[in-house]
Amino acid sequence: MPEIAKLFAKDPNQAVLVLNPKKNKFVGVMYLYDLLTLYGSPPRHVESIHKATIGQCANTRVISIQWDENISQAWAKINKYKPKAVLLHDESKEFVGYISNEDLWEALEEIGIGE
Repeated sequence: MPEIAKLFAKDPNQAVLVLNPKKNKFVGVMYLYDLLTLYGSPPRHVESIHKATIGQCANTRVISIQWDENISQAWAKINKYKPKAVLLHDESKEFVGYISNEDLWEALEEIGIGE
């Protein structure tokens, strides 16, 4: 967790994606808010928060959507699943990107939903 804190000290607006290397799949996400919340109230399964791994603490509410879906389709899935992170994948189910909150709000404003 201290290494994650260092990342947020450099750029507090970033998201840290958690990769399961055995499955080669992103399985979680952490934001500065999550880190601060964890230090204030550690999960029960973690003995010492400063020795915990990000895999033990990351939020696993992550969805992946097809990168060529339109904004309305993506917004419907986001409203349904209420994820902490939205990943993009191609036709082969390979990771191709991440949709940030800023990206999403910009797209919604463009189509007149976020106004």
